[in-house]
Amino acid sequence: MKKENIIILSILGSLFILFVAYFFGFFLFRPFDNMVTEDRPIIKWLCEKQANCHIFVADMYSCSYKGEVIPRAEKMLKHWNDYRGCNESTKGYYEDYSYGYIKGFEMCGCRGIQ
Repeated sequence: MKKENIIILSILGSLFILFVAYFFGFFLFRPFDNMVTEDRPIIKWLCEKQANCHIFVADMYSCSYKGEVIPRAEKMLKHWNDYRGCNESTKGYYEDYSYGYIKGFEMCGCRGIQ
């Protein structure tokens, strides 16, 4: 084969691999769904690149029940600079019916595949 054909085929192969990686990484798995994007511009940009995903301000995010912190919430919120625990020291914290909630921070949300 000619050298030019090999170069063209390698470029096309690379583009195909990148497309497949994008499809599986951002369309099927949605790695940035429910991540805090406040103070994190790269995560915000990556969220907007996913299919059916957008940035929104959380009205109510449950972080504790009867004084016990929910592990899933703690894992997600610990990357937020203003998070000081699921208590009154975090801006936007309030309690309602034994649940602790935080509101008013940006996060990534994705809808289902349609």
